[in-house]
Amino acid sequence: GVVGVIGPWNYPAFTPMGSIGHALAAGNAVLLKPAELTPLTALRLGELALEAGLPEGLLQILPGAGPVVGERFVTHPDVRKVVFTGSPAVGAQVMAGCSEQVKRVTLELGGKSANVVFADADLERAAADTVKRVLPVRTPVDWTREPDLQRLRAFTEVKTVWHPVGS
Repeated sequence: GVVGVIGPWNYPAFTPMGSIGHALAAGNAVLLKPAELTPLTALRLGELALEAGLPEGLLQILPGAGPVVGERFVTHPDVRKVVFTGSPAVGAQVMAGCSEQVKRVTLELGGKSANVVFADADLERAAADTVKRVLPVRTPVDWTREPDLQRLRAFTEVKTVWHPVGS
């Protein structure tokens, strides 16, 4: 069959590669619609796939606007599965569209980089390390300095989502 993969802007190569690899390994062709902000990364992936020996046409890159290209993935009957990474609002639209054909859909929506921090962990270090890993390039601050940790505290909030022994 055909799998439509709609990739995100923030990890335009890494995130779609898992879906592409799984789909190809299962014998499917893949259409990759990159985020509108990062089409060149996906186009290069297509070139590298051909250089690596992937048959022409098995992985096709289709840059374009989400409401045009992405919507065709959802509505076209030959696309048997859609993989979408992005916002919950758009993901809900993708899911609703796929449900009309009872089309398979995989969604990775909203929030990112959840962490499990144990009760005996150094919370300040865990918070600083999390921010460094999530925003390694876009954050021009030193998270080991006290003034920057104060800024971090203003943006973070600890929530207990689930506790193994109860609350």
